[in-house]
Amino acid sequence: MQVDDEHLSLTDQKDQLSLRLKAMKRQVEEAEEEIDRLESSKKKLQRELEEQIGVNEQLQGQLNSMKKGLRLKTLSSKVLDDSDDDDLSSDAGSLYEAPLSYPFPKDSTITSQI
Repeated sequence: MQVDDEHLSLTDQKDQLSLRLKAMKRQVEEAEEEIDRLESSKKKLQRELEEQIGVNEQLQGQLNSMKKGLRLKTLSSKVLDDSDDDDLSSDAGSLYEAPLSYPFPKDSTITSQI
């Protein structure tokens, strides 16, 4: 009887260990599925990040181009404004241009036209 009791005890332990082993295998499978899911999510996020980096680089290039254009426009308008400051005449002629005609007093008989 003692052998039968030991045999029953060992069989019971074996069954318990089998159940424990099955539960642990199930946990491993679930953990592997979770790892696969997380890796898939990570790859998706990496693709989205790379796409956003590309969009960001494109927008940064456009912004730099617009800044450069604005800077050039500002510089050219400043140059134009500076050249207009040199013009002190009121008839829109330049100081560097000769007058089209010079009016002499009426009593003078000389009239100059260029």
